[in-house]
Amino acid sequence: MDTRDRRLRTSGHKAAAHQARRRLSAIALRYIHTENEMLDALSALWCKHGRLTNILVNDDKFCPATFTYKNRFGSLANTYELIRYRNTRRTGAHLRLRRTMCKDIQAEITKRGGTVEFPGGSCRMLINGELIVTIAMGFTPRSVSYNWFQFTYSGRRRPDLLIVAPINSDGRIFD
Repeated sequence: MDTRDRRLRTSGHKAAAHQARRRLSAIALRYIHTENEMLDALSALWCKHGRLTNILVNDDKFCPATFTYKNRFGSLANTYELIRYRNTRRTGAHLRLRRTMCKDIQAEITKRGGTVEFPGGSCRMLINGELIVTIAMGFTPRSVSYNWFQFTYSGRRRPDLLIVAPINSDGRIFD
């Protein structure tokens, strides 16, 4: 192998190494370590878009993932409260709807001789002391006219059973 071949090979490795360093630097921007930096990144995203959603947070290259916020601050609701963000569009009505569904499930199970406890969660139910059930809500985007819905669930502890209630754009359960 002559000198020219060695130089070409070495320059190829240098280019690959430089590209890898640039990529790692870009990835490192997603890993903000202090709580203040995390909250600043979230506030900046809020200012940029005028709202916050799981998708916006997870797709932004400067914000940590929603999972990171949940681990650091306990929940996204706690994190949003720290930056004084309030999602007033749906939160109250949907929380009431989830609680109503949980009470209906509890009444039906109790009527049939079972027991239901709510250990440390608004809609996390322990049924008959052994089955953990959680209620999630799937939403139909306003632009979709057929029965298609989407949901995200990223709780710390996985339930044994996840019930997803499809909600239409009016905030009501599909019949």
